[in-house]
Amino acid sequence: MKAAAAKDAQRISSYYADGASLLAPGAPLAAGKDAIQKAWAVMLATPGFSLTFTPTKIEVSRAGDLAYEIGDYQMTTNDKKGKPQVVKAKYVTVWGKQPDGSWKTLADAPTTTQ
Repeated sequence: MKAAAAKDAQRISSYYADGASLLAPGAPLAAGKDAIQKAWAVMLATPGFSLTFTPTKIEVSRAGDLAYEIGDYQMTTNDKKGKPQVVKAKYVTVWGKQPDGSWKTLADAPTTTQ
């Protein structure tokens, strides 16, 4: 959330694995870190953009190398008249443990479902 608040697309994309995918509603599939960084840059440049999210469930595989996260998010953007528009919805993120022991996002799928 700090990277989103700072509108830092490069930092946000650093949390994704090299071959990750972002499946944002109403947008084309962003596959790979470069495409994900560009997609985030577009979102962050939207007037009035802000984002918060709260995980509600995290499950780790028995092998300890994959996990998924389900949660709620709230995204605000301004409409054409400059009035804030709030979307409250759900997301699912799949995480993979990397060779260096860090966790990176493999698939990020926000929805528009409340």
